[in-house]
Amino acid sequence: SFPFFQTNGVRSAIAIAIIFYCYPFIWCKKPKRWFLGIIFASGFHYTAFLLLPFYWILKRNWGVWLPGILLFISVLLSTKKNIAVFFITSAVDYLPPIYRHYSENILARIQDFGWGFGYIWYLIVGVFIIFNWNRVAIIGSHAVVIRNAYFFGIVILIGAYQFWAIGRLAWFFSISSILFWPLVIKYFRKNIATMILIFVVGAYFALFAHALITGSHDAIPYQSILS
Repeated sequence: SFPFFQTNGVRSAIAIAIIFYCYPFIWCKKPKRWFLGIIFASGFHYTAFLLLPFYWILKRNWGVWLPGILLFISVLLSTKKNIAVFFITSAVDYLPPIYRHYSENILARIQDFGWGFGYIWYLIVGVFIIFNWNRVAIIGSHAVVIRNAYFFGIVILIGAYQFWAIGRLAWFFSISSILFWPLVIKYFRKNIATMILIFVVGAYFALFAHALITGSHDAIPYQSILS
C-alpha cells in the first residue's frame, strides 16, 4: 500500500496545484478556463470535480453572516461526537461508491476525539477572517476570491478535524493562504498589530517547512506537529 499512498499523495498535490493556478480565472471572469482547469485537475484526482460550482461560490461577496454560520457548524462537528456520527452516517448515502469506505474508517477512529494547537490555530484564523471580512473585500474582487477560498479551507479543516482523511479536501482551498496572508499584511501594514501578524504567519509557515524537512505527512496539515 505504500506505493499507492505515495502516488495518491503526488496526484493530489498535482490536482491542488492546478486548482491554485486556476483561481485567477474566477476574478478575471473566465469560467470556461476554470471549468477546463477543473476537468484537467480531476484527471489526477477525482475530488477536483467538487470544485466545479465554486466558480460562482468563491467570486460572490457573501455577507458576514454566512461565514459565521459555517464556522459554528464546523465547530459543532469537531466537538460534538454525536453530531459528527450523525453527519457521517447520513452523508454516506450521498457519496460515490468508490468513497463510501471512508465513512467506515472515520467511524472506527472517531472514538479518539482530541484537539491540539493546530485546532486552536484554525479557530483563530477563522475568527480573524470573519472579523476582517468586509475590510478584506474592499481591496478588490481578487481579495474576495482569495478570502472565500481560504475561509472554506479553514472551515473544512475545523469541521473535518476528527474525520481522518476527509480533511484533505481543505487543501484545494487552504493553499490560497499563500496569497491571503501577504495580501492582508500589505493591507494592514500601517497597523500596530502588523508585526504580531507577521510573526504568527511566519511561525505558521516555519512549521510547514519543518514538516517538509522531517517528512511529516498528515491528512490534516501540521496536526502531527501541533497536536
